Amino acid sequence: MVGGFGRFQTFAMIALMQVRNSGAYFSFGFGLLTQNQTYQCLVASEHEYQACSQEFVCENRGQPGFKYHEDTQDANYLQNWMQEMDLSCVDRSQINLIYIPFCIGSIVQSFLFATLPDRRGNKATIKLVSTINLAAQIIALLVPVYTVRALCFFVMGLCFLKYTTPYAWLSGFVTKSN
Repeated sequence: MVGGFGRFQTFAMIALMQVRNSGAYFSFGFGLLTQNQTYQCLVASEHEYQACSQEFVCENRGQPGFKYHEDTQDANYLQNWMQEMDLSCVDRSQINLIYIPFCIGSIVQSFLFATLPDRRGNKATIKLVSTINLAAQIIALLVPVYTVRALCFFVMGLCFLKYTTPYAWLSGFVTKSN
């Protein structure tokens, strides 16, 4: 007989789903992380901020007296990594390279860790890999440095359970054992 969901089981299921779907967050939400913003610019010859494009900002941001900021009143404004890591004027193809370590990590884990559940057990594997994955996600959110986030993506790829963990293990992890 399986018991009801308590607080631990509810928290564990939410955390495990977060870990299991981490690849989808990056795959489908990556466009939002690199979304272009609307800017307000102040040129030395003018006295008030005016709307300007990202290209204008990139061309003039080194000029004396030129100031700019994101238009936070814009309906499409989204505080994302572009501003946080000062990537607004970096080529988009270079920014997209940050996702490659996740893919490499998931390929590496399919060769190295495929037998880990057989050696250490299902629950121990899920606990270990989920803890490492959540830690990498938290670090990636808190440290706005390109290389640190790329390394965290690699670690999340190493911990990507989709190919080595059946969903049945998740239900076994959060329910009472007989």
